[in-house]
Amino acid sequence: MLDIIVPHWNEPFSVGKTLFDMLAMQKGADFEQIRVLLIHDGSEPFPKETFSGYPYQVEQYCIPHSGVSAARNRGLELARAKWVTFCDFDDYYSDLYAMKIIQSVLDDEAHDLLWNPIWMEDVRYGKLAVFPLTKFNMIFVHNKYIRLDFLKKTGLKFNEDLHYSEDSSFLAVLNVMLEQERIGKIASPMPLYTWSYRTGSCTTDREKQKRNIEHLFEANRYISEEFERLNCKDASLMKYRAVCDAYFCLTSADADPDTELEKRVLEFWKANREEIGKCRKKDLVRVFETSRENHRKRGTDESKRPTLAEWLKELEG
Repeated sequence: MLDIIVPHWNEPFSVGKTLFDMLAMQKGADFEQIRVLLIHDGSEPFPKETFSGYPYQVEQYCIPHSGVSAARNRGLELARAKWVTFCDFDDYYSDLYAMKIIQSVLDDEAHDLLWNPIWMEDVRYGKLAVFPLTKFNMIFVHNKYIRLDFLKKTGLKFNEDLHYSEDSSFLAVLNVMLEQERIGKIASPMPLYTWSYRTGSCTTDREKQKRNIEHLFEANRYISEEFERLNCKDASLMKYRAVCDAYFCLTSADADPDTELEKRVLEFWKANREEIGKCRKKDLVRVFETSRENHRKRGTDESKRPTLAEWLKELEG
């Protein structure tokens, strides 16, 4: 059986209707082996009749408003299936045979995580652009299927202090815990799932940018601490990544001033610069360039951005 964990906060059912309808339209799916755990994060449950026509089971649960991580963790507590996956309320399965393909491999005993590429549906610039992410990525938890007993055994949960970058921090720690041969790819002609970049969501809302930058730094710091706890050789490089990401965010052309975060980044840098300095230079360059590429913004004049060394020196005063 597969438990699909779907957090929900305040959106009308029309936002999530595509997800539920596309799931109901799946060809060749064994609907008796599919259950949706809809976790209302501070929201009221939908009327029971909302789901009366669907061929699969929908269970609704409510928690006090605590964020998407808390909602997903509540879903994990309630899950009873062999496998779990996480969907956003405004996403959907984009292929009518998605569940048949996915269910055909869920009797797999050789893997603890199975994944499939996703479509990105991007409407940020006033037009629709759909493109695939075909490689295994550490950003999106979507369209990844995780063996529940593995999560129970490791005790891994989403960090409830994070409301942004919670996916990447969960996956980064999961990836360290997993043996790489226990990760398998679900073969399909094209991606089976679409992640929607919805204007006005917590990810895209311009007013939340400052909060998102702060949460990105806290997520990176959390990952580095977990790497250290798990004796991961990349713990020092993850600390450097936390500094690099903060640097590119806080020096971008459209960044709002955040002196409090700058102080926290500086303290973190001072506490870890000696350890970071022991890393191989080529590894530090690789981390820096990866961070630069991930934070490339439109309209940012790179010639006016101080170097990382200059920025840290300026923070130290």
